Amino acid sequence: LLLEANLLRAEITLDVIFFGVAVLANACVVHLVLRAWRHMQYNNIPNLLVMALAMTDLVIAAAGYPVRILSYVLPLHGATLYYFCAYCDFVFETLLAYSQFVVVLMGIERYLSIRKPFFYEKHCTRSLFVFLLSSLFGYCFVIGVLREVLDSAVDIAPGVDICLPTYVRNH
Repeated sequence: LLLEANLLRAEITLDVIFFGVAVLANACVVHLVLRAWRHMQYNNIPNLLVMALAMTDLVIAAAGYPVRILSYVLPLHGATLYYFCAYCDFVFETLLAYSQFVVVLMGIERYLSIRKPFFYEKHCTRSLFVFLLSSLFGYCFVIGVLREVLDSAVDIAPGVDICLPTYVRNH
């Protein structure tokens, strides 16, 4: 029991540290990109992609970690715990998938700018990448909602592995 209590404290401590570092680091990135856009006119595609990635991580940290930490601390039972876990699962899975898509899009954009500069100059516009980012977010959101609906339909506790550690779930 003492080991489980210490593991829970360690889990909470790590989540608080991840929350703080993620919010601070990504808020700095967002601030620097916005500042570059305003003062130096670096309103380009790579900065747009960096901004999308930083905002995604910032939303994960601000919307996911506090709820996850609360699910450890508050005495939640039954439906309340289920909804806390489902919310955490939705936020983490949906936004982490979107984050991966943004990184892949960054790689494609960099490849085209280096290997196919004439194609890049002619076809790769900021509005195209805004459309791609928006479409990918919509896709991830719909898939995340469908996943949660399917999880609840087959009575699988969604997000249990993300929401609560094993030693808390079993007690």
